[in-house]
Amino acid sequence: QEAIFVCAATDLVGGLVLLFQARRLVSWLLVGTMVPAMFLGQVAGTELLVRLDPRIVAWCLAAAVGAFALGLLLRPARPGRGELAELPRDGRASILGQGLVSALAGGLMAGLVGAGGPPVVVFMKHHFQKDFFRAQLIGVFVIGACALCAILWVRGAADMDSLRKVPVLLVPMILGNQLGAWMAPRVPPTAFARIVGVLLLGASLAMVF
Repeated sequence: QEAIFVCAATDLVGGLVLLFQARRLVSWLLVGTMVPAMFLGQVAGTELLVRLDPRIVAWCLAAAVGAFALGLLLRPARPGRGELAELPRDGRASILGQGLVSALAGGLMAGLVGAGGPPVVVFMKHHFQKDFFRAQLIGVFVIGACALCAILWVRGAADMDSLRKVPVLLVPMILGNQLGAWMAPRVPPTAFARIVGVLLLGASLAMVF
């Protein structure tokens, strides 16, 4: 529980930097629609977290990260359709419904294993072009990290000692964020996705062993 809190707090602070940079592209209508579903999933996920054996939680995390890594390696590039206003009118409600389901699943995974990105990333990549979906992901994850920190704090899973661990991770995380932002337009999307996939697959295998 403390590990998930520390990671969420680090995501929150590091994400605020990215959110400031991408603020003009964020559709608060889309983000605001998805965040309540993510919050409900986080509440359910943290409830499971306190009830399950830590080994089961580790295996769940390994499976989630591994599946996402394989998806990036096998199908790393999927064309988006533009921005929210460019979605087909007759299918917009269905697409937003998919967004709610992905946010709920992402919140459940975030509360349970601290890695809620895969369902939301897959949804965003499938329906939106790169710059737009990146900005929405930042918005959703920053608010989601804030909510997850609050849930865990209220549950007593973290304290001031937990907060003091955040600065240790903050500098490398911000450097990594900026490196990723610098690489994104310079490295072909397929190659970039496969680089990330290999790193995540390694992390998944490490959790198993």
